[in-house]
Amino acid sequence: MSEMVSPPGAAAPAEEPGFDFVGFLMRRAWLLIFFGLIGGVAGYFYYLKQPIRYMADAEVLVIKQQANVGMTNINGFDPSGQRDPLANDVRMIMSPLVVGPAVTNGQLDQLPSLIGSSDALQAVLQGLKVNRTATDASVLTISFRGSDPDDCGKIVNAVVESYNRRLKDAYEDVGTVTGNLLRSAKEEYEEKLRTSETEYGEFRRNVPGLLDGDNVVSVHQTRMKGIEDARSTLLLEQTAIRSQLQAINKAIGNGGSREAVLLLVEAMTIGTNDQGGAGAPASSSVTAARELFPLMLEKQLLLETVGADHPDVKKIDTRIKLTQKFLSEQAGASIEEGTATKPKDFLELYIESLSLQLQAGDEKLKQLDAQFDREANSAKTQVDQQIRDRSMKNEIARNEMMFNTIVDKLKNVDLATRGGEYRAEVMRSAERGVQYEPSLKKTLSLGIALGGLLGLLLGFLIEIADKSFRSPDEVGQTLGLSILGASPLFQFQRDPKRVDGVSPNVVAIHRPRSQSAESFRGMRSHLMALSQGKDHRVILVTSPEPGDGKSTMSSNLAVALAQSGKSVLLVDADLRRPTIHKLFNIDKQHQGLSELIEGQGELDSLIHTYAVEGGELTVLGAGQCPKSPGELLMGESFQNLLQVLRDRFDWVVIDSPPVLAVTDSTTISRQVDGVLLVVRLASRSRLAAVRAVEILRNLNAKLLGVLVNGVDPSRHGSYGYVYGASTRSSKYYAESRGQ
Repeated sequence: MSEMVSPPGAAAPAEEPGFDFVGFLMRRAWLLIFFGLIGGVAGYFYYLKQPIRYMADAEVLVIKQQANVGMTNINGFDPSGQRDPLANDVRMIMSPLVVGPAVTNGQLDQLPSLIGSSDALQAVLQGLKVNRTATDASVLTISFRGSDPDDCGKIVNAVVESYNRRLKDAYEDVGTVTGNLLRSAKEEYEEKLRTSETEYGEFRRNVPGLLDGDNVVSVHQTRMKGIEDARSTLLLEQTAIRSQLQAINKAIGNGGSREAVLLLVEAMTIGTNDQGGAGAPASSSVTAARELFPLMLEKQLLLETVGADHPDVKKIDTRIKLTQKFLSEQAGASIEEGTATKPKDFLELYIESLSLQLQAGDEKLKQLDAQFDREANSAKTQVDQQIRDRSMKNEIARNEMMFNTIVDKLKNVDLATRGGEYRAEVMRSAERGVQYEPSLKKTLSLGIALGGLLGLLLGFLIEIADKSFRSPDEVGQTLGLSILGASPLFQFQRDPKRVDGVSPNVVAIHRPRSQSAESFRGMRSHLMALSQGKDHRVILVTSPEPGDGKSTMSSNLAVALAQSGKSVLLVDADLRRPTIHKLFNIDKQHQGLSELIEGQGELDSLIHTYAVEGGELTVLGAGQCPKSPGELLMGESFQNLLQVLRDRFDWVVIDSPPVLAVTDSTTISRQVDGVLLVVRLASRSRLAAVRAVEILRNLNAKLLGVLVNGVDPSRHGSYGYVYGASTRSSKYYAESRGQ
């Protein structure tokens, strides 16, 4: 068996097509129109049954010219000028605060439309409405809707008058209450200011004069700084003296020679003299101790060169004695002139002097610490006084500011009382009401819209329940097959007017220049392209269910193939309900395929030949219906017959029963080179077509594509020249008799 190339995309189903809303509207437009008309009629009858209602309105300009007195909301009235200045006015007008006096003063309960009402106040509130104009936020539109046109105008005018009177009363009440509050507050803060100033004066009289504001430097803090500096200097001196004592005692304790210790003292004395300019001045005892050693050294040097009676030696000796006497007095020893008491050694005096200095320094440190504590307590007291001073001055400033503010507000209240304004000025009074309900235009529009919406919903439900194909594209997308061609709907005629014995439904013979015939030539071109130029092809034409027009489609396709000059055999393999013999006027009793399979006749004697433009077509009828058509087609004889037909003819087109009706087509599909599936639009064939494709694919049948039958050229004109459905091609392929 020869192979045939399958079209691209035929291996697997394509994705389900999306919802075509435009196509849906075109298909279900009659539902929208029908239900829209019903809705319009229903709306008209509803309009006739509705009571007539009238509306009257007035425009009011709200004037708010007043000084800023800081008034607050009192009794439902807010003149403070918030972001939405008329919000409270709108609520006030639509409240019993305004409507109640309007009903009473205007005797609205005596109006004909309200006289029968049990509560005239509530009746007015229900029909009253207040809006702000879009052009001016200060203009209010007050309207009333009722059953009497004259009463509507009277009610609106009464409400406007009550609102204006309420504004004046509320404004006067607010000014009076605000003035009283401000005067009371003025007296209160005036007393507070007087008291705080008196207390501050008493406080200032009891504090030191140096307390003068936040930037005053405290004398106690200055003294504390001086004491701290003195303590630091004294501590340094004490540390130096202790260091000297420790060095001398350590030298003596270590057994050093007297001369070495004296040299150490000399070095310390000289070092101290060198640093004296940087530190505090040394005491008199220290100075004397520092001068004694050089005098003794000078005396010893003179004795080596001169005698003891030399004047210079005597002068130095006198100075030495005076220094020793001073040091003894500083140490508490009594040295008298002429006594035999031996004076203390220089080193001992020096050590004793340093010890006395340490004791004196420690005592001085204690005195400085006590004085520092006294000054610190005094400084803390002064800081507390500064804080209190600042607090009292701030309190005086706050009281003074509040007092001045209240005085200014009180002045504004007086100005507002004399020149302020808060009133409603009527720009347009309410007149006799006009009808606003029911509105014929609105009622009809709403009825038509609701009816159309109902029709749209019903059409959508019908669309969901509809299982038919609506376009060739939808067929290809759903089945996952290429569309090889599309043709207008063919309806089999029971008693057709035949020409040369062939039914007019075979348009490829009777009207070869028509659009319908051109659609089959397009199918032929696609089929030949799939065969890649190879001859001897056996093609099976079937459909999912009966009535799809497969016999007519297969007959016209066979004629189109024959017109190309090829030898073509059209075989009617529908042995149960054959149709080809009707299209080509073959006697039903004439032998055909069934007899040929059973070996009861010869091929040449059973076939019929028809002349077509460009060639001829050979037709083999079904013959007599056998007892078991399915078994007959499954036999080896039929397979051998197909091989004979393939060798003799270029193309063999087999018309077979529907796939879902019997198994004959599935049996033949495994023995042919390709299968063409005929699907009709506008029929409930979606599920059947999907099921038929699944069956053929499960049998590994070579599905070449789909032939779409029943295409409406006016709705699917996009298929153009190839499918013979384009309106533009009509000037070339006019559907006229004789073509």
